[in-house]
Amino acid sequence: MSRDLEPGESVIARRLGPAAAEEWARVLRHFDLGEGFAFLVLLVPGVEIAELCIRDLESVLRDEGLEVLRFAPETPAELRELAPELVNLEPSPNVGAVWLEAVAPRQVPGAEDWIHAWIELTARLNERRDVLRRHLKVPLLFIGAPWLKEVLREQAPDLWSVRKLVAELEPAGGDDLKREMLPHLRSFRRWC
Repeated sequence: MSRDLEPGESVIARRLGPAAAEEWARVLRHFDLGEGFAFLVLLVPGVEIAELCIRDLESVLRDEGLEVLRFAPETPAELRELAPELVNLEPSPNVGAVWLEAVAPRQVPGAEDWIHAWIELTARLNERRDVLRRHLKVPLLFIGAPWLKEVLREQAPDLWSVRKLVAELEPAGGDDLKREMLPHLRSFRRWC
């Protein structure tokens, strides 16, 4: 049975703990402070947490009259093919962020295919990072499993160098919480 949220308590704090909630708050603060292009990386333990985050960001931006342009490819092939669309993207004025989400924890079947798709996408975007920065006038968020940080550093060093923020939402409960989340990770199979 879940308890009601305490005043001021976030869903992220409830699910992952106060350290993860502070990391997420850093992401949201960017939207209070920044304008224009920014490359933000959000590392999450699973798709359920990514969904909580986008709902929260949508709520924050909705208060400003803005929305999130969401890309959530259903297959690795779809992820691989997003580079030209992202490079040429010119969002409408009511878009406050571009969200690219493909979360595949290493434990799920098919994770290697997602890793290779991210490698290919980031390598292509690395070559066109300046065009991407010129075209996008809003933050670009990449949301993936923790291994995405290594992929970006190794496969897209120029793109990595222009990042504004990397937020890692790690479970506070360590292995116990990861075991609790395993059924949710298994539900990821629908994507594989």
